[in-house]
Amino acid sequence: MRTIKHVFFVFFCEIVYFEMCGTEESKTTDQISMIETFSNNLIITTTKYGPVEELHIKIDLIDFHEKKKTSVIDLNGPFLLLMRGRYRINFLKPNRWYGLIFVSENTSGGMVNVNVDERLIRTPRTDNTLVNVGITVTQQEPGNGMNIADRTLTVKWSDNDTRYDLDGANTTVVLKCVDSDRRTEIRLSSNQTEVTKVFRIEVDYDIRDDSEMQRATAIATPKLCNMICWTVQLNAKSPGFKFKFTNDTVCWPLEIAEISVPTRNFKYYELVDNEVLIHTSYDEFGAAEDHNVEEAEVVITAIELAEYNEESSSFHVRYNVLNHSNVFTLSGLNANEWYGVCYLYNRTTPFPLSENKCFAVEILAENRTSVDEQPIIFEFNSEENLTQSVEEKKHGSSSEIPHRSSESPIIIKRNSLYRNSVITVFVDDPCGDEANFDEYYLSDSHPSAELQLEITDVLCGIDSRRPFCSKHKSGSNSLTSNCTTYLCYTTNVLKRNITFDLGKKCLDLRPFFPASGQIRSFQLCGMLCLLLLIKYLCDTQ
Repeated sequence: MRTIKHVFFVFFCEIVYFEMCGTEESKTTDQISMIETFSNNLIITTTKYGPVEELHIKIDLIDFHEKKKTSVIDLNGPFLLLMRGRYRINFLKPNRWYGLIFVSENTSGGMVNVNVDERLIRTPRTDNTLVNVGITVTQQEPGNGMNIADRTLTVKWSDNDTRYDLDGANTTVVLKCVDSDRRTEIRLSSNQTEVTKVFRIEVDYDIRDDSEMQRATAIATPKLCNMICWTVQLNAKSPGFKFKFTNDTVCWPLEIAEISVPTRNFKYYELVDNEVLIHTSYDEFGAAEDHNVEEAEVVITAIELAEYNEESSSFHVRYNVLNHSNVFTLSGLNANEWYGVCYLYNRTTPFPLSENKCFAVEILAENRTSVDEQPIIFEFNSEENLTQSVEEKKHGSSSEIPHRSSESPIIIKRNSLYRNSVITVFVDDPCGDEANFDEYYLSDSHPSAELQLEITDVLCGIDSRRPFCSKHKSGSNSLTSNCTTYLCYTTNVLKRNITFDLGKKCLDLRPFFPASGQIRSFQLCGMLCLLLLIKYLCDTQ
C-alpha cells in the first residue's frame, strides 16, 4: 500500500517531469542560444545536452548574393570536445545576407534526436555597423485626406541594395482591442518598393459645427482598440530550405485625433425654367491650407407630389464635388407640377459630415401663376345653408345643435391625386391673432375637414350686406378692426416620410361670399361685357 509520502513524491515527480520534459524535444540535443555577427565572421553559441560521444554537429552556410552553399562544420564525437557550445565561422563578406543551417544530432537512451535550425543572418559593414537593413514601418496620423478613424501603416524596404537577395517580408500587424486582438498580415515582395495598409478603427465622434466660420471640428476617441503593434519577419529561400529573420515588436498607442475642416453650406435655391439651381458655399482656400481634399458627393432628388400613375415620377442626379462649382443643377422637371426636392451633401473624409435640405417647388407652365392640381381644394357652402346656420346659432347655443357640414361655410378637401400623402393645413386667424390658428390633417382615411373659424362673423363684421348677415347676431362689428376677407393658409405635404413645405397662400373670400352691392356690380359688369362682345362681333362682320 502506498503511503502519503510516496503519493506526494510521485505527484512531485510528475510535476517536475512535466516542467522538464514538457519541452523535451528542445532539450534532447544541442540548440542555438545566440548568434553574434561581425563584418567577416560570426559566432554561434549553443546549449549542451547529452554526451558528446554520440553528438553530431553540421553547419552549412548559404550566400544569397552569390547563390552558393558551403559546408563549414561537420564534426562528431571526440572532435567536438574543444569546440562544443561555441562555433566560429570565418571568411564571410560584409554587408551580406546568409542562410545558416544548424543541424545537431544526438543519441540518448537508444533514441536518435535531431534538431534543425534555419536562420537568416545579415553581416554588418566593414565598420561593424548595421544601418537601415530590412524593413521600415511608418505610421501616418489622420489628416491630409485621411479619415480620422483610419490608421495607415507603410511598409517599405530600407536597404535597396540588398533587398533583391531576399524573397520578401511579412509584417504582422496586431490591433490591441478590448474584445480581442485583431491580426493582419502585410506582404512585401522583393520587387516592390512599399506597401500601404489602412486600418479602420471604431471611434466615438464629437463633431462641432461652427456655421459662422464655416468650419467643422471632429474629435475622434478610439472606442475599443488602444494600441497598434507590428512585427517584421524577413524571408529568404533556397532549394529545400526557408530562412526567417524576425525583428522586435514595435507598439504605438492609438491617440485621440482632432481635425478641423471647412464645410460646404446650403445657401439657397432658385428656379430657372424647368431647372432647380442649388447654391452652396465652400472655403476652397481654407481647404488648400489644411491639405484636406473634399471627398464628398451631392445628391439631388425630386418627386412629383401628385400621383398621376401608381407611383410618382422621380428625378435623381449625383455630383462629385471635387473640381465642381458651388452651383448644382437638377434639370428635366415637368411644367405645371409640384415637386418635393431634397438636397443631400455627404462627406466621407476626414470624418463623416452631412447636410440635408428638403423643400417644395412649383414648376409653372408658361403664362400661368399657379399649378392646376393643387394639394387642397376649397368648397364653399351656399348662401341658403349659411343663412340657416346663422339662424340656428342665433336662437340656440352651438352645443345644443347637432354638428352638420352645412354649419361650416368652407370645406377643405385633399386633392385625390395626392393620395398616399398626409397634408397638413395651417389656417391663420383672419383677424391677425398669430397665436390663434387652426390645424387640419388630411389623409387617406380623412380626406376632408370643415373649417372651424367663425368666418361668418368676420365677413358680416366687415360688410353686413351679405344675404346671410340679415339674421346675424349683433356685436360682431368689434371684429372689424384687424380682420380681413383673405383666408391665409400654409400647406405641408408628408410623402415618403419627408415633409415638404409648400409655403403660404392667401385666398380672397369676397368672390365666394359677395355683398349685395357687389352682386349687382358683378351682374352689371357681366351685362356690360356681354354688350361689348356683341358690338365687337357686329363691327368685325
